[in-house]
Amino acid sequence: MVQRSARLLLIASTAAALATASQALGAEPAFTNLHVLSKDIEVVQLLAQMQMFEAGLGKDCDYCHVVVGTVAPGGPGRLPTGFDFALDDKPTKRIARQMMVMSRTINAMTPAAVGKTAENTEPVQCFNCHRGMATPPVPLRDILDRTTAQKGLSVAIAQYRELRSKYYGSAAYDFSDTPIGEGAGSGTGGLQGYAAQLFFQGRIDDALAWLNVNLEFYPKSAATWATIAFVQGLVKHNKTEAIRSLQKAIAIEPQSTQLKAQLGVLEALP
Repeated sequence: MVQRSARLLLIASTAAALATASQALGAEPAFTNLHVLSKDIEVVQLLAQMQMFEAGLGKDCDYCHVVVGTVAPGGPGRLPTGFDFALDDKPTKRIARQMMVMSRTINAMTPAAVGKTAENTEPVQCFNCHRGMATPPVPLRDILDRTTAQKGLSVAIAQYRELRSKYYGSAAYDFSDTPIGEGAGSGTGGLQGYAAQLFFQGRIDDALAWLNVNLEFYPKSAATWATIAFVQGLVKHNKTEAIRSLQKAIAIEPQSTQLKAQLGVLEALP
């Protein structure tokens, strides 16, 4: 009888220890007030979902969830402490639910739209639009266009410098420089792309201004010098300046047959 009692005590102690360990690891939390996520979601799945939100919006838990105590990070399989995750007090949490429904709808429609199976289709996630910001960033060229129209080109240039100092290295805006042979001047990247857009709109002086701003940050951008030469020669009809600009490009990329061919075209101009 003593041995049996000892065995029962050992089993009970072991079960209690396992239950405590399970709770510590967050294996079976009692989630409540789940409307979009599955009610039987595992804690590791929930944490992965929340971390995807954090990366997408660049925000922490308190952006959507109500703080009710001392906040402390969780661990493997453990939720952070100090929050009442069930409360719906914050509008951001309610908006997040609707955004989840929206992305699920888009992802359900995408395979048919692109003619691929679901397995071969990349799902839309928060980061696709938000790029690490709470409000999805407007394309940089749209911001610069709006500021130019409202406040003038010089203010837009100052705004570009400020945005670049704050967000360079993030995924929020395109501060790239396109090399020769990779769509330079085609309207596809960075200030070169923006300048190309302005050129085709007939805003030649604005295009040249932005190309010169690009040279502030990429003085060795052969593609930028080549685009400036194109505008100077074929639009401004300033053959001397165009040749000088293209020679700077060739000095940076001396092996480029494309640049040398352009120089031949410029030199043949009347």
